[in-house]
Amino acid sequence: MKIAVDLDNCIDATPKQMQSIMSALMAAGHSVTVLTGSSVSPLTEADWQDKANYLTSLGCGSCWDNLVILAHSVDGIADVKAKWLADNGYDVLIDNSKDNARAATAAGVNLVLVPWASRS
Repeated sequence: MKIAVDLDNCIDATPKQMQSIMSALMAAGHSVTVLTGSSVSPLTEADWQDKANYLTSLGCGSCWDNLVILAHSVDGIADVKAKWLADNGYDVLIDNSKDNARAATAAGVNLVLVPWASRS
């Protein structure tokens, strides 16, 4: 399976637990992508490296296969994430945003999980 996990207010809300979940998914042979957004455009290699360094600082430096940063307007990222997930054939999204969850479900993502304690 292809699984995407949100960074801001999701992985970083409970990094120890998310690290365990993501590592277990990888150990089971699944592909794990950290999928996050940025209102900064254009995105640079330094932006990507900053996010990768942040994941490492959380103890989550080696529990993902890919890190994808999507540029979006200030209005939100829900539709941008949903389109990316659908275009890339993702099966699962773990994201704290109910708007992102609704959009991903509408775009055909089979399973969307919202960690309730950090939902927005």
